[in-house]
Amino acid sequence: HVFVTKIAMQAIEKDSSLFAAGIISCGGDFDVDDCVTINYRDKETGEEKEVGKAIVNYSCADMDLYKGKQTEEFFELVGYSGAEAICHKNNICCWIPGGEEPSSTSYLNLSGLCVTEEGIEEEEEK
Repeated sequence: HVFVTKIAMQAIEKDSSLFAAGIISCGGDFDVDDCVTINYRDKETGEEKEVGKAIVNYSCADMDLYKGKQTEEFFELVGYSGAEAICHKNNICCWIPGGEEPSSTSYLNLSGLCVTEEGIEEEEEK
């Protein structure tokens, strides 16, 4: 598992990659390309939230060295440069708040289409 900062959690939920600077801690015995749980712990309440899961670019041991650091510091820490992100955004799956999935009509409305009783039509310009 990986615990992230509030800023990192919000960035992940907005489709961003996870970088080492946003990691507070990690634990477990995971390696490169393993799927791990991303968690957030509220500082005030202590409440934990599972944000989602991700395929990681680094092992738990390496991630422990990198946590809170900037990508430019990786080489100095371990003697080699690897992937810029701990988890690329394409390899992160966030849980849907409240467990409710958006309806397909939401996506159609974004694309300029309108759902009516007769079917799907192009939305009229206003």
